[in-house]
Amino acid sequence: MLCLNFATITVVITFNNFSFQIDSSYLWGILALFLVVFAIMSAVLRFHWNNYSAENSSRVFIKSLFWSVSLALLISATISLLVFEVEI
Repeated sequence: MLCLNFATITVVITFNNFSFQIDSSYLWGILALFLVVFAIMSAVLRFHWNNYSAENSSRVFIKSLFWSVSLALLISATISLLVFEVEI
């Protein structure tokens, strides 16, 4: 069940007499928090790849794979949240 509020969108989830509500502003906050954690983890991974990687060719492949998959997931999460707000 979804409830529409003029200021923000509220999601109401009901399961076995348990009701949970979350505003879209909280969803944006969760996404922002995830982006901060992702940036920190990416910096740590980049440091380790640059300093402890064995071969240059494998490092380039792994970095390319990591960034392409990460960007696809982050973009799809942002688009999903935008579509969720527009369609309600």
